[in-house]
Amino acid sequence: MKRWLATAARELETARAASPLAIVASILGAIMALLLIWGWLFTVPWLDPLLAALGGVVGPTFVATIFALAIQLVIFLGMARLSLSDIGVSVRGVLGGLAVGFWMWLGVQAVLLVAALVHGGGVAIDPHVDRQHVQMLIDQVAGNALEEEIIFRGFLLVQCVLLARRFLGERRRTAWVVGLVASQVIFALTHIPQRWIIMDLHGADLVNNLAGTAIIGIFFSVLYIRTGMLGFALAFHALVNLPFALVDSPLDPRVLYACATLVLLVVWPVTVGRRARP
Repeated sequence: MKRWLATAARELETARAASPLAIVASILGAIMALLLIWGWLFTVPWLDPLLAALGGVVGPTFVATIFALAIQLVIFLGMARLSLSDIGVSVRGVLGGLAVGFWMWLGVQAVLLVAALVHGGGVAIDPHVDRQHVQMLIDQVAGNALEEEIIFRGFLLVQCVLLARRFLGERRRTAWVVGLVASQVIFALTHIPQRWIIMDLHGADLVNNLAGTAIIGIFFSVLYIRTGMLGFALAFHALVNLPFALVDSPLDPRVLYACATLVLLVVWPVTVGRRARP
């Protein structure tokens, strides 16, 4: 566990604590944003002229989630008086992590290409790749995934850890575990109104969906803790939501992205993390 948290200590230990009121405001803001985005913003026609003015490069997901993120930044930077680095936003953390994610994506494309050649069916562009698909990827990287990683990993994860330390004292590793689980359970629970009202999930279906959301949130958090780079969690988050692939291949790109990410989780402190350690 000590080695597991070594990389996180470099980037996350300096974060300042927010007030409990700011944490509650962020959680309530996330819930209301989901309801407004899915229940109202996506259903009104006034988004169409705005999207047209943007040249069709981005879609409604980008516009809606950037609106929600702006509200959260007011809470983080204004009410909580935190800096961008306190919520994991830095050139190294975001752009550096995205660069790692991009190289991982290129490696997966190479594997997909080799699999297509070995399969003998010839090499062809994935039939899903079109302008709308690229737009959806931009919406994820610069919109939905960016918003959720900043809120629930960059802010809430760290704040829950800091809050746990007030009660656990010197048991810092236990505080990390408590903060990790608590923050991602909250991440899942904030989706209840959207899952229940908009998606009409009830009973076991709702519970299973929320459990899966919490588990994937924990995995995204582990990526952030392991690498100290919010951008890497962001990149994998986007590829989970939209497993973008260029080559039509018999292999499932989502499985390859998950395998590549697991490999990086294992080797990261042995390579990048160990060299960066003071």
